[in-house]
Amino acid sequence: RFKSVKEIQKFLEEQSLKTLVGLLNTKGGNLVIGVHERNQEKTFVGIQREGFESLDHYERHINQQIQNRIGKVFLSDYLQIEFIKHDDKDICVIKCQEYVPIGNNLPALLDNEKCYRRTGPRTDLLTPVEFAKFSIERVNSVTSED
Repeated sequence: RFKSVKEIQKFLEEQSLKTLVGLLNTKGGNLVIGVHERNQEKTFVGIQREGFESLDHYERHINQQIQNRIGKVFLSDYLQIEFIKHDDKDICVIKCQEYVPIGNNLPALLDNEKCYRRTGPRTDLLTPVEFAKFSIERVNSVTSED
């Protein structure tokens, strides 16, 4: 399916960003990068295989992608990046807090146009109608708490 390592990296990056948007728009949670899961069996593969010179370079790359494609405010206020070591492999964990838009703010979007929501272990792209309903639900949940 993939013709190069670069294509794999782009695919994984896209999946990670979609997942972060979905987590922001739902209940929050953690995105773990460097663990391969298949048939409910986890294998620690680490992030070294992505070819970055250091954890600092890796973190800067992630920060830049989040700022460019999701938004700077999310990086500073809702996301926290940390690294853990497991079996000599570095694992990246991005802790994500739930984002509830207030007033005229929109839910978190990828590239200012795509809205995702977590449904169990899946990240689903919302259709325009689902997006409208989702936005109304989020606003109503904030106003009902007041």
